[in-house]
Amino acid sequence: MVRAEGDCDPAHAAGAGVKDIRAGPTAPGFLTPGLIATLDAGFGLRLISTPDQTLAETLGA
Repeated sequence: MVRAEGDCDPAHAAGAGVKDIRAGPTAPGFLTPGLIATLDAGFGLRLISTPDQTLAETLGA
């Protein structure tokens, strides 16, 4: 696969420590269900729900 300069290689980004990404409370329009699943598997993408629930998940409570 040929990548253009500036393209993000997901494997490189994961190796660089990009993880536990939060988005939301609703997913942006460009995030399709398949892309959300891929980002969840590779980077731990989580959609934000309520502030209390998100804070509890983030702090591990």
